[in-house]
Amino acid sequence: MKWILLLIMFGMAGGGFYEYQTLNGQVAVDQIQITDLKTKLQTALSDQQKSADAAKQLTASLTVAQAKAADLDKRLQAEKAALAAIQPAPPAAVPAPLSPSSPPETASTPAFTTKLGTVAALDGKTYNACQLLKINPDSIVISNAAGITQVPLNLLPANVQKMFGIDAKVGALSSDQVQALEQKRQLAASSGN
Repeated sequence: MKWILLLIMFGMAGGGFYEYQTLNGQVAVDQIQITDLKTKLQTALSDQQKSADAAKQLTASLTVAQAKAADLDKRLQAEKAALAAIQPAPPAAVPAPLSPSSPPETASTPAFTTKLGTVAALDGKTYNACQLLKINPDSIVISNAAGITQVPLNLLPANVQKMFGIDAKVGALSSDQVQALEQKRQLAASSGN
């Protein structure tokens, strides 16, 4: 009976050894998988860091490009203002309020009308089917195909500036000029011009 017990003990020991070897093999496989996962994770983190760095560089480049565009826009506006300043100035005479006994417009000054047609502003914008709605000291308000727009006097083309009697050096109208032009505008509007 002792031999049987001894055989059973050896059998159990052998089974335990087999189980131990099987677990050791599984641990080795698990360690290999863990190593592979660590490598993949490090690669993914490295790629993510590279993407973040590229995004930062792109953002910095975009900021620089926006700053350059703003600077170019300022320079363009300054050049347009300089160009507008060197255009020939219309006569410096202040238009008098229009009265029924006023003589007709002279040939050198365009006839006053509220129907301005197409206005090509000096800033490059074009307004179609323009109708003069109001005159301000530094701008006019027009209705056009795109809606109602306020256009600064210094951006109006020379023929429109001449019709209003705008001094290109001053770039604005006095309150007397505004009042006289508003009277002309109202008269032209009532007559259908």
